[in-house]
Amino acid sequence: MIKIKDFQDEILDFLDDKLSNNFEICSENSISNNSARKLYSPFLLSLIGIVLSSLNEIDISMLLKKTYKKLLSTPNNEGLYNFYGDSEYFYDVDTTAVVNTFIFNYSQKLPNKDNLLQRILRNQNVQDGSISTWFDRSRNNVDWFVNFNIFLFLKILGYHNEKLIMYLKNNVGAFLNNGSRYYVSISWPLFMIFFCYDRNIITEQDFIIPKYTKAARQSLKENMLFLELTYLNKYMRCKNKKDGLLELLHNNWAKDIRYFNSRKAFYTSTELNAAITLYLLNKKEVSKDG
Repeated sequence: MIKIKDFQDEILDFLDDKLSNNFEICSENSISNNSARKLYSPFLLSLIGIVLSSLNEIDISMLLKKTYKKLLSTPNNEGLYNFYGDSEYFYDVDTTAVVNTFIFNYSQKLPNKDNLLQRILRNQNVQDGSISTWFDRSRNNVDWFVNFNIFLFLKILGYHNEKLIMYLKNNVGAFLNNGSRYYVSISWPLFMIFFCYDRNIITEQDFIIPKYTKAARQSLKENMLFLELTYLNKYMRCKNKKDGLLELLHNNWAKDIRYFNSRKAFYTSTELNAAITLYLLNKKEVSKDG
């Protein structure tokens, strides 16, 4: 029989080992030749940090400290970051927003705040409120979930951007129905929306999201994130019901999940799987005690 505490310890040991040295926590899987390489990504590391930061009942202070120190030492341009954490690739608003969300949440400081706001808002379309993905790049594009991540960053800074909120409201249906160039499967975006509501980071007053259960059915396959979405949707209504989630998570947390994709590759991260699994195990343990 699987015990939650033992499972948590297994995941914590795994993360403690992986969040060190070269921090190669992302797998970039080529679409054209089926090759794969492990790499460091401040985008993935920050997502891991954001999820781990929610675990008040588990001592993850050293993991968060390692994450923070690595991000601060990652090459950037006055707070602008790119997916690969180098000084060569184009900087983008998505990575910049996610990294600085974690940094601010962890330290309650953001030295480049004014510059970051100016640079991000310089990418905003004054007509529809959307924000383009790339800094200083002529070929640009707009993505709903990229804009959602920017919205979260602005919100934690106490900055209200009505045009951005209207863009999110007006285009959420199309995203949930069709995905995007970055998110063929919307499992990860749906999880983050759940996560943000659960943590009271966003509320129904921010913008209205259609019923999650309908959107979850549109996920392309029943991966671990789909299982978590299903559980998060029902756990408040049936806390004591035996649902087999613990065994399912134990059997599936280390399997590849396609979080997002580019034109040439798709990206997976066992380390992000582990952080999400810890979050859900913690919810399950708290709900059992409560």
